[in-house]
Formats: sequence, structure tokens, C-alpha cells
Amino acid sequence: MYRCAVLCFALISSPAALLAQGGQVGHPQHDPHMGSNARAVDGSSSKSTPTGESNVLTVRYHCGNGNAASDSCTINVSKSEFDALVQAIDPKMSADGRQSLASEYARLLIMAAEARRRQIDKSADAETLEKFSGLQVLAAQLVREITAHPPAVSQVDVERYFSEHQRDYQEVVLSRILVPSEANGTAQNGASAAQRAAAIRARAVKGEDFALLQREVNGDLDAAPKVRMGPMPCQSLPESHRPACDLRPGEISPVLDGGSGCAIYRLESRHDWKLDEVRDQIRTKLERERVQQEIHEARTPVALELDQGYFGNLPKPDVAEHHGMQMPAAKSTSAAEETHHHH
Repeated sequence: MYRCAVLCFALISSPAALLAQGGQVGHPQHDPHMGSNARAVDGSSSKSTPTGESNVLTVRYHCGNGNAASDSCTINVSKSEFDALVQAIDPKMSADGRQSLASEYARLLIMAAEARRRQIDKSADAETLEKFSGLQVLAAQLVREITAHPPAVSQVDVERYFSEHQRDYQEVVLSRILVPSEANGTAQNGASAAQRAAAIRARAVKGEDFALLQREVNGDLDAAPKVRMGPMPCQSLPESHRPACDLRPGEISPVLDGGSGCAIYRLESRHDWKLDEVRDQIRTKLERERVQQEIHEARTPVALELDQGYFGNLPKPDVAEHHGMQMPAAKSTSAAEETHHHH
């Protein structure tokens, strides 16, 4: 239903799409129950429903110039027409989603019919936006096609990935002492967090209890700090701390810097997942990454040249990327440069 709501909003927000949708399904026809002065507003002929097929959506609306309250038109949408729309948007759309779509689609049909009555569909702006909307539709369909047919992932691909990322498929139990960094980079007696952590580690290696050492670091000898972590996936640790997963049980890590402080780990136990246990997970991950890569390659230009005389000063590539602008190897040109080049 959420996907339907998003698409419906996109349709109603696009003037060209609004105009186009009204002309595709269901022509306005005059409503016989509203008097002899009722008429079709766009001059289109009545569209008959296919033999043996019923209408699933009937829209009655005022279609005159506002002077006659009884001036009404009707738009009928058959089951096959609405099914085609659902298929194009989301074949698995729920009943609630279909109801939401029908409500929004009715509004689109009415507004498009009124736009045609005012001949807005014949304006240059509408034609330009219709072409642009067509590009958006094709791009969306391309993404859908790529997603529906992900590149093949072989058994060799899965095995190679598992071999190169075995640490990601480890489940560990760790004990940790965390020595936070001071706001000014130093602690008591001018010792930095790294120096304090090194001294704490030396005591841990000699066998002192991790909980007692963490309590001392915290400066609260009464509180019972939590030093045991896990079972947990190794990849849930900060990347700079993941070497702790490679320790032998009972071994203590070097001091590991995590930015906000220093950590000392002791590996309590480790479970290494077997390839057969994670094969499907890896295949799904690789398929998703390859789909994203294919989409990225399909939408990203090799180079993009923009005329600064027209577009203004170009942003730096990193700034452009931050704002969603695909501008690899951006090259600026100006009208003066172009003129000089041709001379």
C-alpha cells in the first residue's frame, strides 16, 4: 500500500502524467440520469466495455463550464484496464492498495478530462513535460527489469566471497575494557587515553579481572560494569576492532583505537559458520550488490559537460555527489570557449 501511495503522489504531481493518464483509460460519457443537457466534455466517443467484462470503477463528475449543476459526465474503467494498471505498478498489490489506487486514479481521470476540455494537453509545456515523464517511466521500468532479473551468482562466486570474508561469518563472545577519550585528549596526570589503556592492558595480561579494571576506569568502585559481549557477529564490531575476532580463546588484544576511546578485548569463544549455513545468505547479498552495480552503471554518465555560462559555476565533484548529482569527470565549457574552439 505504501508503494501505491508513493506512485499515486508521483502521478498527481506530474502534469504530463496527469494529462496522459486521462486519455488512456475510460473516455468521459454523458450520464443519462442527469438530464438531456449532459454531455461529454472533450468530444471523445463513448468507450464500450469488452464483451462479457464488467466495469470495476465508475466515476461520475461535473464536466460543464460551471453554469449548469446538472451537467455531468461518466468515466468507466473495465476490469482488464484496471488490472493492467495494477500489473504495471505492483502485481502483488493488496486489496487496500487497490482501493487507494482506485481513489487516486479517479481524481486523475477527472482532472485530466478537465485539462483536455481546457486544451491544456495541446500546450507546449504539457508536451515537453509528457516527454520528460516518459523518460522517467522508462528509467523506472529499467530499474524494475534489472531488479527482477539479477545477474547470476555461481557457486564459485559464493565460495570465493566466503573465503575472502570469513571474519564476517564468525560469532564471538568477548570481554571488553573501554577507556574513553577525554574531552581535551588527556586524562589525570597528563596521560592520554592510549597511555592509560596500555597500562590497563598490561594488568589484564597479568590476570587482573576485566570487570574490576573497567570499574577502576569508570571511577566507580561500587557499580558493576558490563564487560561481557555476545554471542554476536564479528561484523557488528567497529571495523577497527574486528581483529579481536582473530584471537585465540583467552588471548587479549592489543589496544584498539575506536575514535571515541580505546578498547582492550579478550576472546572468550568463537563459532565459525560453515559455508553451507550461509550459502543462501551470501548469494542474496551478492545478487543485491550486482543489481545495485548494474543500476549504477546504467544511470551514471562516463563524463558530463556543462556550460558554465548557462548553468553557472559548477560544484566540486564531491559536493555534487552529496546532492545526488552524477557528475564524474565533470568538464566545464563556456560559450566563449566554444566560439574560440570553432575559430
